[in-house]
Parts: sequence; structure tokens; C-alpha cells
Amino acid sequence: MRMNPNGKIFLFFIFFITLFMSFEMYGQIAMKISLPQKNYLMYEPVYIRIDMRNVSGHPIVFGEAKGLAGKLDFEIRSKETGNYVSLASAKSPSPRGVILQPGAIKSFNCNLTQYYKLFRKGQYTVRAIISHPKMPRAYRSNDLRFTITEGRKIWEAAVGLPEELTGKNNTVIPTRKYSILSYDNGTNVMYMLMIEDHKKVYCLRHLGYYFGNMLLPQCAVDNASRLHVVIAGSPKVFSYCVFDINGRLTSSEVRLKTTTSPRLAINKELGTVVLTGGRSALKDKDYEEIKDIPFIKGVFENEKRSLRTKESTLFDDMDDDNDTAGGKKK
Repeated sequence: MRMNPNGKIFLFFIFFITLFMSFEMYGQIAMKISLPQKNYLMYEPVYIRIDMRNVSGHPIVFGEAKGLAGKLDFEIRSKETGNYVSLASAKSPSPRGVILQPGAIKSFNCNLTQYYKLFRKGQYTVRAIISHPKMPRAYRSNDLRFTITEGRKIWEAAVGLPEELTGKNNTVIPTRKYSILSYDNGTNVMYMLMIEDHKKVYCLRHLGYYFGNMLLPQCAVDNASRLHVVIAGSPKVFSYCVFDINGRLTSSEVRLKTTTSPRLAINKELGTVVLTGGRSALKDKDYEEIKDIPFIKGVFENEKRSLRTKESTLFDDMDDDNDTAGGKKK
């Protein structure tokens, strides 16, 4: 049954009005913010997307000159304390480089944890506020809620740094801790790798999804302080990954369950770790990378790509090997 042309026009009009009304309307700037997930692990980057529409009838340019230097602020309030979260340093997000033509909508993104002290577990509310010398007042977005959690510890091990990193003359060998954590991000229960010491988090990386207590991650540390992990991508497909003390992926393999399951074997005398059981899996024959092993490249990489836009000016690229390069503990 073909739809009447007038009906198509009406449906398009309704869609446009719905999209337009989803923005917070305050005169000259309409602004909306969104988050890719509801819950975050402590120290995990909190990327926020900002969509702005220019309804002033004039171009708005955010430049470096005094008359063009607009300002972007975020109000982040802790539900537990009722206080606003303070900036982590003198550096704050900047909309510099954004050009909004009349009626145009542009999207850009910001890592809130790079600018704000979001290092305590709890519930938070966030809104964006934009101002510009050519606008009579500041304009705000909608409010969003998100939660920061410590997660649940699945496995941990403290290791000494290899001699090539510390030298031979150290009286005390520095240590770091590997931890496998699980948490619900609001859509899926995820596994995360954290590498830390008492001063700093060196790595926080998505490893994969929870598939039940029968398919928990297998972990072992070898004589070079490298972490070996076997983690399920499905009941039959597994990923084997080796990480160094800084969280860099040094090797990986996709393994298929056969009459035996992939497992880690430790040579107690030599301190070596080898993978046994199953067989090497072939991409597109034994498994689909997108469906079964999305975490080979890192689950968060997919979220980063979904946030990117050509006009993005605030997106802070991260190391390809790590979801976060880490930072000092607060």
C-alpha cells in the first residue's frame, strides 16, 4: 500500500519537530547532551556528546579573539554531597574552532574526566552551559544522570616491575597490581583490566562481556610480569591476550573450543605461561569479529567511533592500546 505524498510530508514534519523539540530551547542556542552509557567504572573516561543548533539567525563563530571567545562549562553535581565537581586543573573545555551557521546543528565531544575531578564513586547530574560575547546570556542543555562505581573484583595479582624497567641497583623492587573488574554499564556487564599502584592508574581497558560464572576470565602472570588472559567472546570462541606491565597488548589470538577448552598452563619451575586446548580460530569462518570478539580492538573503540564527527573539536584522542592512559589517583 503506497502512502499518500501528503502523508509523507506530514510524517517528515512530525520527525523534524520531534528532533527540534528534543533540544533545550533558550532563544539563540538550542543544546542537547547525551552519554553512551549510564554507568562508569572509577577512572574510566566519561565521554559526553554535545549537539548545538544555532537559532539566532546569524552565524556564531567561537574563535580566539576577545569578541569571539565563547566558553563551554559543565555543571556536574554529586547526589551524595550536593556539591559541584571542581576542575582538575586550570585547563577547561573550549569550543574554539566551532562555527555555527544559522539553523545548523553541529556535534562535538568531550572527555569529562580529563577536566573534572570525577574520581569518587556515586551518582552525578551533568549539564552543559555555553556562552558567547555576541549572545545576551548563557544557554544550558538538558540534565543527564550517570553513576561511577568501583565495580566487582574478579581477580588480582601484585607483580614486581621487570629489571629492564627498574635497573639492577634498586634496593626495593617497585610493584604494580593487575585487577580484573566487572561492572554493569547500563547495557551490558563488562570486564575491565586495571593496572595500578598506590599513586597512579596506568591502564584501564575493556576486555569483554560477562557470559555467566562458567565462563569467567582465566588469568596468569609470567616471569616477565606480563599478564595472560583468556576470555570468552561466546561459549565456543575465546580471546587470548598478553599485556605488559603498562597495559600494552603484546600478542593476541582467537581460539575455538573443540573437545578441549582453551586454558592457561603455568610452568612452575620456569615461570612461563602457555595456551593449551582448543585450536586457532579463523576469522569469518569460525567466528565474526563484530559479533563474537568485539573486544579484540577494544570495546570502547566502537563507542569512540560512534561519538566522532568531522566537526569535532573537543574530542580527546586516546592511546589505541588503552582505554585510558591512566592518571594520578585523587
